[in-house]
Amino acid sequence: MITGSSALGYWLVDVYAMATVVLAAALLILGCLRQPARRLTVARWTQHVLLCLPLLALLTRSTGVASAVPSLEPADQSVICYCVPSEPTVSGRMRILATSFATCSGLVVAWLTLGALVKARLVMRTTEAPASLRTLLKRVVLDGSAYPRLRVGGVPQPVAFGLLRPTIVLPDWFVETEPEVRVEAALAHEWAHLRRGDLWTLATTRLLFVMLFVHPLFYVLRRWLRADQEVIADAEAAGSSGKVAYAEALIGWARRISSRSAGSSLTLLGRSSLLRKRVALLLDAEFRVERACPRAWMVMVRASAAALVIGLSVLASNGTVRTAVSAVVPVTPPAVPHTHVSDTKTIGWPHVPVSTRLSASYRLRGFGCEAIAK
Repeated sequence: MITGSSALGYWLVDVYAMATVVLAAALLILGCLRQPARRLTVARWTQHVLLCLPLLALLTRSTGVASAVPSLEPADQSVICYCVPSEPTVSGRMRILATSFATCSGLVVAWLTLGALVKARLVMRTTEAPASLRTLLKRVVLDGSAYPRLRVGGVPQPVAFGLLRPTIVLPDWFVETEPEVRVEAALAHEWAHLRRGDLWTLATTRLLFVMLFVHPLFYVLRRWLRADQEVIADAEAAGSSGKVAYAEALIGWARRISSRSAGSSLTLLGRSSLLRKRVALLLDAEFRVERACPRAWMVMVRASAAALVIGLSVLASNGTVRTAVSAVVPVTPPAVPHTHVSDTKTIGWPHVPVSTRLSASYRLRGFGCEAIAK
């Protein structure tokens, strides 16, 4: 029976096994798509499926190994025995895995909490935006009911954050030196993130990061999702000033703040490697970025995600997931029957019936005993 921290270890293995299947399928689909809006839809719903995996892993039914013991003829001088292996058991390794994972997850939570505190301190260092900037923001935001806060100072580049109170922050140098058309483009970029719910997607990514921080495919999905968010926001920001002018603005901003660190995750520029790809797409005259995902594609992705969750729940509840995982990580040591003569001290497990007899002869090594039945 699996209990305690070893149960957490097996739950973790089940979660990562199902996550590998989901992430591999999602990345395969993403590789076949070119439009960022469609890829972003697939990536977001992949995250929703990943959020369901911890609950699905609780449905996983363990498969026993007692049935693997063959039917044996009774013998008078010997009884069947299962000696404990001399090497560390699988349950022991699962306890080590669970303890290590819990420790690392705690460090990840502490790191995310520290980031939230830094953002809170950042807001305290900002000031209210002047009336001219608020006028520009009203020109960008068409829906006045969703009007975000606009602050100035404390950051090296434009940034958007805040789930409950969406906020756009512009740096002091940006407001003082940049022309109005560039400021409006930057506001349009950050407003696109807020309007499309990119902050909620970022929050979901960080929540999954606590659980999947050691999964390499999750990092690929996160990088792809982040790139598509920026490409779509660039397409909306370039609508007023033009693609070429907006690309020149991105390059000019990057040269100015190349030696400064970003104040938040949803910054205007991001990584330099991603910035090069964004500029290349802006200057590609043959490629048109879809600003919104087609409705038919959205419905198909949602239906596929629901079907995937239902399918995984069925596989988990009937024991298929645990059977597949046990092929790689056994739930218990292999059931190897052997015998002891009657005058030899018998080492047995309580769940093995003492009345079970064996007529054949066995010689075992590596199980802490060596016995031959006559």
